[in-house]
Amino acid sequence: MGTHLRAAKRARVDLGGLEPPDPPAKSVKQFYDFMSYRELIRRRRAEGQEGAALYEGIPESLAEYFRRRKCPNVHRFHDRTTQGLHRFCAAEQRWKLCQNDQERKRLKELIVLNFAVWRFIGGTALFASEVGFLSGWGEKEKRKIEEVVSKAFREKRIEELFTDAYKGPGTLRTELAHPKADGDSLRKVLHNQGPKAVPWSEPDITFQTLVGKFRLIDRLWQECYRVVASALPRCGQTFMQPVCDILAELPFFGAWDDGRRVPGFFAKELVQDLLDTPVFEGGRACVQDRYTYSPAGPGAIEGLRLVYGRGKVSPKEAVPLMRKILAQNHLWHFDPTELELHDVQFMLCELQKFLHRGASLRDYAGLPCLQGLPLSYHFIKERLEEALVLDLIRANAFESEKIARALASWMSFRLELPKDDLIRGGDHVILRHLKDSMCRLELNPQDQHLGPAKTHPTAFRLEIDTGHKRNGSSGRAPSRNHLRSGDSFFLRSPSGAHLGPVNHCFDAARESLRFAPARRLTVRKLSPYRENTKGDFLCFGDHLQLFSTSQTTESNAKRALSVRFEPELVQSELEIELKDVVRKVIDQDLLIDELGQLRVKDVCRVRGRLIGGGSGRSGASTSSEWKSRCAKLTGNWAIDCESLVSNPIV
Repeated sequence: MGTHLRAAKRARVDLGGLEPPDPPAKSVKQFYDFMSYRELIRRRRAEGQEGAALYEGIPESLAEYFRRRKCPNVHRFHDRTTQGLHRFCAAEQRWKLCQNDQERKRLKELIVLNFAVWRFIGGTALFASEVGFLSGWGEKEKRKIEEVVSKAFREKRIEELFTDAYKGPGTLRTELAHPKADGDSLRKVLHNQGPKAVPWSEPDITFQTLVGKFRLIDRLWQECYRVVASALPRCGQTFMQPVCDILAELPFFGAWDDGRRVPGFFAKELVQDLLDTPVFEGGRACVQDRYTYSPAGPGAIEGLRLVYGRGKVSPKEAVPLMRKILAQNHLWHFDPTELELHDVQFMLCELQKFLHRGASLRDYAGLPCLQGLPLSYHFIKERLEEALVLDLIRANAFESEKIARALASWMSFRLELPKDDLIRGGDHVILRHLKDSMCRLELNPQDQHLGPAKTHPTAFRLEIDTGHKRNGSSGRAPSRNHLRSGDSFFLRSPSGAHLGPVNHCFDAARESLRFAPARRLTVRKLSPYRENTKGDFLCFGDHLQLFSTSQTTESNAKRALSVRFEPELVQSELEIELKDVVRKVIDQDLLIDELGQLRVKDVCRVRGRLIGGGSGRSGASTSSEWKSRCAKLTGNWAIDCESLVSNPIV
């Protein structure tokens, strides 16, 4: 009760002494329904359901939207990118490597730096894993990022490295992934040079070039010690608002509103990442203002305007108005105590996209069939050493395949290969035409019609409807269902649309409705030995006919698509290459103890790389200056940290 009273008082202060209005009942119910049904889909996926069954019982207007468009989870920490970034950061494991308060303080600063770089420049877990966990910020780190971007551009992996969810990374993605992108495009992004260079003014220079982004990270790195200090417990409690207020002082992390700086979208994004790291002692659960405070981005402010039916909502009004919406959490279809104010902020942004249905909506395509993998010896060596020191991989020298898979998972590279010849839901397959054994099929980039592959065959993802928990599993990823002759399923294209028959052709038009009955395909196995194959397990290489019950029947084979499935072959080549590199690293750069367990040759060197020891402004644990300073410490972490913060070593 005390927390809610304090929140109400703060709300009146923010609104000039006025009590925030209650949201209209109809609008707030629409908001909670939107949020609850999105959470229902997530929970069904976690239980093992797939396909159209995910959307059963959801109002059609919402189901259609969720089937076709990207919509993040209600809780940000459930999103795939967030989980990938935190898995790669392995903050708790790095924290255990620290041996004194100075190393812990240094690690906290590096966690702030790395999440800022990963989110603001790349925005994907793949970008984070290729750049690595930076042990400082200077010219060396900047050149490393430039090399990662240049290599991805040459290998045509830009879309895998840069997200389109944020404007910062999205602008670089658009520039470098454009069909007409060339060397001048790369020079512009890396150095703002050449005929495509932009004026050295904001916001263009920061959004469109690495030079501008580096300039902003320079400022952030100078303030990291203040960010860390502001997250320290006060009277045993932690708060996120002081951290947001410091970040608000930086360009692009805050903005002026009525004569004061208020935190913006990027401040909110960075702090949400930090809540689940040692930067906030005790983690998210110990943050006292998570129910009463969250900066609002432009999308959330527009969502507030629509929910309240107002002409305008100012940034300083946003938090009090969001608290009023959270106060209606009895409308949430699940446990009301699960919701934090940021969840309201997060979903307000998504609700306004649903209501506007504008051109900025992103189509949902799911996981791509393949994500790029840099396989240089030095890169794999560093990552494998780090994973071993962090105790993320426990294996002996004879398990190179197991090690390769664990390493790929940690770095968010997907190497999901079939375990055998049987075809399962979730497999990525290539179609080969039966009439021409050399002909593999691809979707034409212009009209998305299926035809002979001129460049690279299209990899489709098999999606089978499941409305139950598989293998009795709960809390673990369930195993995937096998495909049998006579089963119905969908083939999802890289754009997210499903393959389906149109007249005498098959296409995957982007505007088609996902999981539409007309695009549900039935498969029949062709066998020279017997006519009725219904129920037989299907294997890669079997001769198959695909048909839609809305256009044809099993007896009308002329209108069916006669193909055979092959696993996505490039994945197999990548996995073999990765295992080869891992095996070489084990043979040349790792030690093997008497039990056959892998060990790193120079643990101190790797440990320093993992927590930033021995480099930068505060990592020199053996320096005389730090020895002198540490001799004066009181033993009280809060007091000592304040002393170190107020007199930082440069």
